[in-house]
Formats: sequence, C-alpha cells, structure tokens
Amino acid sequence: MGQTWTACRWYRVGCGPGRPGPPDRIRGGLADDNASVCGESGGAMLDMQTLVLVAALPGLVLAWSMAMLRRRAPALPEAAWWQAAGLVISIGFVLIAVREALPALLGIVVPNSLFILGLAGLLAGLQVHQGRRPRWRLSGAVLAATVAGFVWYGLIAPDTAMRIIIVALAQTILCGAIVLELRPRARARSHPSAFDAMVGLPFLLHAVAMAARAVATALFDTRIDDFFSAQAIQTTAMLEVIVFLTLASVSLNTLIVGRAARRVDDVIWATRVGTWDWSVPADVVRINDRWAGMLGYTRAELEPITSRTWLDMVHPDDRPGLQRTLADHLERRASDYEAEARLRHKDGHWVWILHRGRVVEWTADGRPARMTGTHADVTERVTRATEIQAQRNLLANLAQQVPGVIYQFALKADGTMCFPFASEGIREIYGIAPDDVKTDATPAQDRIHPADVDRVIAEIEESARMLSPWRSEYRVVLPDRGVSWREGHAMP
Repeated sequence: MGQTWTACRWYRVGCGPGRPGPPDRIRGGLADDNASVCGESGGAMLDMQTLVLVAALPGLVLAWSMAMLRRRAPALPEAAWWQAAGLVISIGFVLIAVREALPALLGIVVPNSLFILGLAGLLAGLQVHQGRRPRWRLSGAVLAATVAGFVWYGLIAPDTAMRIIIVALAQTILCGAIVLELRPRARARSHPSAFDAMVGLPFLLHAVAMAARAVATALFDTRIDDFFSAQAIQTTAMLEVIVFLTLASVSLNTLIVGRAARRVDDVIWATRVGTWDWSVPADVVRINDRWAGMLGYTRAELEPITSRTWLDMVHPDDRPGLQRTLADHLERRASDYEAEARLRHKDGHWVWILHRGRVVEWTADGRPARMTGTHADVTERVTRATEIQAQRNLLANLAQQVPGVIYQFALKADGTMCFPFASEGIREIYGIAPDDVKTDATPAQDRIHPADVDRVIAEIEESARMLSPWRSEYRVVLPDRGVSWREGHAMP
C-alpha cells in the first residue's frame, strides 16, 4: 500500500500552463477524493479514489485464484492463507477508498493495519508452503508496531510523514522476510529453473521501493521540487503497489502450480517411465527424455516424431497386435490402451516396452483429438519370466522321466495344505491332476487310507516343526485300482 490518508485535503494551487506551481509543503494526507493528477495540458488523467479501488482488484484476484486451486486440490493449506491474505488486503483498500465517510480510526489505522496483516498472511502461507508451521514473532511485532504507530501519529499526534515511514518500513521488513523465505527453496532444487529466482522479485522490488520511500520521507519530509506535483508522487506510489500486488499474485500461483508440476516430474523420474503426448489430427507426438533414452536416443535425434516414426521401431511380429489394440481404444471398443511389444534400440537389439495410454480429448464429432501415455522398459521382467518358464519346462521334462511325482508341498499357518507345484506323476500316485491340489491338498488327503491319514498328517506337522526330513509309508485307495502302498520323501 505504501501510503496513508487523513481527513485533511490537499491544498493544490493548480496544474497546467499559466498556473502557479505546487506548494513547497504538502499539508494533510495523500490525496483529495476529487483530486486528479494533471498533465502539462492541465487535463485530468487519474482519479485517486478510482486508483485505490483498482488496487483492491489484485487482492481479490489472488483470493479467487486460491479458492479455485483449493477446489481442485483441497490439500493446499498455503492456498487458504493466501486466499485470506488477498481478501484482507482488498478490504483495506476499500476502506481507504471510502475513508471520508468513516471515523478516523477506520479511515487511518484499520486500512493500513489490514494491509500489513495481509502481508503477514502471505509470509505465513509461504512458510506453510515450505513445510513449516507459521512463525508469528516477526509478523506480530511488525503488526503491533504499525498499529501503535498509526494510533499515535494518526489519532493522538497526527503526523503524515511518520505514518508514511511506519507503513513503508513495515512493508520493507515483511517483503524482505518473504524474499529470504524463497531463497532456500531455489537452492534446494537440484535443477532450479530461471523462474525460481523471479518468484521473489516482486517482493524484493517492493521492499526496495518502500525502503527508498521511508528514507526519502525522513530526509526531505514532504518537500516537492518543481518537476513533480504531490498527486503525481502519490499516483506513482499507488501504481507501484498495484503492479506489486499483481505480480505477487502471479508468483504465488506459480509456486503452487510449479510444485504440482514438479511432483509429477518427480513421480515420472522415480518410476523411470517414458511419457508421450500424441496430437492425433496433426499426428505429432511429444516425448520426454526417458522415452528416447530407453531406446538409446536423445529427443533431438528423434524429433519430429509421428505415429509412423514409432511404428517403424516396433518389431514386425508385434506390430499387427499393437495396432489392433490401439485401434480398439481409438474406436472406443476398449476403455484404455495397454500392450507389450518390442522396439528396436539404437544399437540394434530389441527392448521390451509396456505401452499404456488413453485418449484424454475428443473432438465434437467423437473422434480422438489427443492421447497421452507411458512407455516402461520391461525387458528385464520379460527376460526373467522367459528364463523361469524355460526352467519349469526343463523340470517338467525331467519329472516325466522320474518314477513317481516331484512336488512342492506347503503347510499354511492356518493348518491347511496344498501342492503349489506337482508333476504329472501325481496322476499315477493319487489319481488326480496337478491343478486339483494347487491350492488345497484335500483331494490327495482323501486318497490316503483312513487308517493312515492321521499318522501321515502328524508326521508332516512334526517335520515342519522340527525342520527335519519327512519320510513315510502309507496306503492309498484309488477308485479304479483299490488299495496300494506309497512311500513319500520331502525336505522342509
């Protein structure tokens, strides 16, 4: 805000050719309600009361934008602080605009105090944004000093110059504290952007302007040289405040939006996936560095990228299935797009890629307009799965050559049993299929002779408890072969 008003008026001699110049000293407050800033031609340019009302708009815009962000992402406590601060600042300017209809307390002390309280709210919200609890020691001291100074120099011993100095110094201190709060944030980023340093620039410039105004007021009191009118000085100060609040609102919105964008980037980096964004009508594909890097390229080597660029990289055996899956989604036969296919690496080998995506924008006539998705390198998983399947096939082939059954037996915590793996020989031993006992061993237990089943189970439980080898001879009853003897061996 940077200026104060009293119930007094300017004693303006006049402006324009042939009129006397401005007086040597300013008497009273900053501007008359009906005063205008005059150009050399003497015509009215800016009405101060209108300018004050305009100054309330940036605070309202800040409050509105924070309210919108909170609706989209409720877990934004800093937005609540900044929303309240914007409203408080706007109320202060409205009170200033109608000050002549108010008592001196509401016209002088409250508006300037509200502006300082609003700046304190911006500082508190920034501390919350940084992950800390608001610290009110500095802000509280500045606010208390401002209120006390305005009560004394506004109501008890009126002094316009002292009020200007007090409110200017208060803004300097709080804006300087905001700049200091922003510095650790810029250093904490591993790759700070150029805009990081710009976020605190409005607060820094306003702090410098207010410090300069306090010094100038203290040194020169209210004397004005021949080149400036009093109203021109006040208008310039008010315009500076409007620019400051506007840029500060942009900066604070950028902090929140920028953090959301960085969180997405951090998640993408942590998951090591490549991202793509396909403008379907223009057939333009935008990718990130990871997308290109998993195939051994840089983005510059691949761009510009079209759907043909991508399809040409796909293994010929995988291309038809991948195109069918994509077409099913584009034609709304599938809710999303997901498939695994091999893409050629720059070095010539094949990389298994998990393709995922969905259409996020449709044209008015129902055609796909924009599609986004990810690429994940699953070569290691596919290779491991292939190796495991090969080992299983080898084990199955060996098991067919071995008499009896090769199996894996599990005794669960609840006392139930199962055979997660059993070779085909189980058909000969128990007359059942491997899948019959994969999750429950009851079909095998039912084949054991009733006189032996309790003993066999007890021996299994003893082996599990003592971690000792299990060996048992017992009878089984098969429907088509009657009673036969079996011998079992296992190692826990």
